[in-house]
Amino acid sequence: MEKETIFRNRISIGTLILLLGIILEVFTSIDSIITISLINAGIIVILVSYYKFIKYKGGHTQDEWTRKIGRTGLAYSWIVTFVVTIGLFWVDYFGWLQMSVNEVLVIIFFTMIISVNLFQFYFKRQGDVE
Repeated sequence: MEKETIFRNRISIGTLILLLGIILEVFTSIDSIITISLINAGIIVILVSYYKFIKYKGGHTQDEWTRKIGRTGLAYSWIVTFVVTIGLFWVDYFGWLQMSVNEVLVIIFFTMIISVNLFQFYFKRQGDVE
């Protein structure tokens, strides 16, 4: 399939998810967290698809170097996330800070996202992974 067809398909899927969330919110009595999640998911799919289409319009090339950087960045991110999780365990164990489950999940989630992007950015700037 050519790039524009894939782009249109992804935009269509995102639009359908978005419309499903809006329709469910307006016409049903489903819990609002489900409809808000569908609306957010639709918007995210549309935005990510549009961003990838603009960024990689000429075609995204993936070689051993980019795969190696991606794998290494993910591995380092996993280690950082694991250390943060252990730190959160000890904070809870000693009672230094009271946190809800949602707060802990947000900390872990953003640790994963930010650390993987920072490591991959660092390794790309470095030139290679050793």
